[in-house]
Amino acid sequence: MLRIIALLALLLPEIALAQPGPIPAAMVYTTTNLTTVTSGTAPGAGKLGEVISSTVLSGSAVTPSNSTAANVTTVSLTAGHWRCGGLVGQVVGTGSTSVQLLGWISTTSATLPTPATAGEFSLVLPSATGGSYSASPTGLVYFDFSGTTTVYLEGYYTLISGVNPNSLFGSISCERHA
Repeated sequence: MLRIIALLALLLPEIALAQPGPIPAAMVYTTTNLTTVTSGTAPGAGKLGEVISSTVLSGSAVTPSNSTAANVTTVSLTAGHWRCGGLVGQVVGTGSTSVQLLGWISTTSATLPTPATAGEFSLVLPSATGGSYSASPTGLVYFDFSGTTTVYLEGYYTLISGVNPNSLFGSISCERHA
């Protein structure tokens, strides 16, 4: 074994000069947030894989005015890297016809986003009539927060006939990635 090390030292002198020492701080990882769960329970707050979600069922849906951006539900996320996805649905008002349903995830309350900015925006053109349902996933959004931040699941619909407003329902789920 020593002969091999001596031979390597002759062939590659930089190895012979290398001295063991402390690992640079940039390469040190702690296991504080890398705890795995094998018992079937969810990871705790602040741990990788933590999930925070909120759901509004169709029976408790919000009822915004026609062509008005509205918050469906919210979650409060602490500092870290998060991946969020959602689903926005509508119940079309009796005697009305809906031709557009939009759903998105944002950190800005009740504000239409710019289309196709980060996959968080969905547009459905359902031509749905009174009493029917339509829904669409929002796509995934990645957030990096330095402090606690409210994230909104939002929706918007357009009626072409009728005066009874639609109701919006949905669910948002966010998973901690760092």
